[in-house]
Amino acid sequence: MSACEQLAIFLIEAILSLRNDYMKLPDNDVGVHEKIHSNPKFYPFFKNALGAIDDTHILVKVARDEQGLWRSHKGWTSQNVMACVNFDLLFLYVVVGWEGSASDMKVLTWSIDDGSFGVPEGRINLHDLILINISVYI
Repeated sequence: MSACEQLAIFLIEAILSLRNDYMKLPDNDVGVHEKIHSNPKFYPFFKNALGAIDDTHILVKVARDEQGLWRSHKGWTSQNVMACVNFDLLFLYVVVGWEGSASDMKVLTWSIDDGSFGVPEGRINLHDLILINISVYI
């Protein structure tokens, strides 16, 4: 492993060690966000929404023999990154490291199954996917 790769791993581990101090999923007792409550276009339709989830692909360079897994649906090698933000645009959750070939649904269900991501009962997160059988996401 090169010195650059070792440094990258060290930095990622350092950032991950801070996640519990700087990233926290909201509790169920969080009220309706002011941006939702004060806008008749959103309230009462999104009164239970905590935030929004989206995925993006970040270009990566990988060894030629590993490119198949990292090739996205658009044909280039990438990493699938999922993030959840609240209505103040503060990050609530981020997952990185998934191959570009991984679907958004796979990344989300892995996060839920892993136990690192969840939504309090009665609350929802907005998402641009069609999420079958996952009632807390729209």
